[in-house]
Amino acid sequence: MFSRKLAVTALVVSGLAVFVSSCKRDKKDDNIINNETTAYAEEQLMLEQIYANADRVVDIAITMGVGSLKGGENPLGGCTTIKTDTTGDSAVHVMTINFGGGKCLGFDGRYRSGKLIVHYTQGLSINDTGYYRKTIFDAYVVDGHRVGGYRTMSYKGKTPAGNHYHEIASVDTIYQPGNTGQLTGASERQREWYKGSSTLQTADDVYRITGSGYFVGPYKDKYHLEIVKPLSDALDCSWIKEGVTNIFPEGATQRVLDYGAGDCDNDAVINVNGVKRIAKIP
Repeated sequence: MFSRKLAVTALVVSGLAVFVSSCKRDKKDDNIINNETTAYAEEQLMLEQIYANADRVVDIAITMGVGSLKGGENPLGGCTTIKTDTTGDSAVHVMTINFGGGKCLGFDGRYRSGKLIVHYTQGLSINDTGYYRKTIFDAYVVDGHRVGGYRTMSYKGKTPAGNHYHEIASVDTIYQPGNTGQLTGASERQREWYKGSSTLQTADDVYRITGSGYFVGPYKDKYHLEIVKPLSDALDCSWIKEGVTNIFPEGATQRVLDYGAGDCDNDAVINVNGVKRIAKIP
């Protein structure tokens, strides 16, 4: 269903710098690790976290349903409303997750506004053959980052190890706070339900994420990435807990982004030519 090479969305550049004050990002590969050399990796920390988190929000909303969120504790935040509608195709429903126009505090301490509009197959669970959904970001903002584009997910069966897995494709756009630039691109992911699929609770759920992507940074810096060690997205933690991504900037040597070895914290390590720096996952 999805092509592994997706076209990168054209970038309209803001006149203000995001990470540097010069008019062009410095790509030099020396032994001084600074914002110029780590900006690619920091952009990916932000993007990966924001989109993985959006998947969590949609999973919660679809699993719990509108009825269970009424009159009880709403994990998406008391300021969140959820509405479902049918379309002309009776097999497809539309769920609108509305966080309002202010700052809606959610289950994970993040503030959201705007909407997530989800088209999904009615009557199928996430692990049923034929399951498909498309999430559209409508003025959606999380912790000051406005998110655009859309994200699709389809069920693809089981891995050789017997775990359910899905293919995800997205057209990515994230606008930096304060209109300081934007990151655009396209990516594909495979999400394996590694642990917890056989239990009713979600706290033991763990997903493994692999894939690749092509991106354009705030100053038209092009790069692509490959996840070389699966990212571990455990629902008992607010951040990606482990995994390694290789980032290949155009005209510069690769950067290595290491999310750690499984601890629940927002630390990651960026490695540029053997020189390492700690960065914070948003």
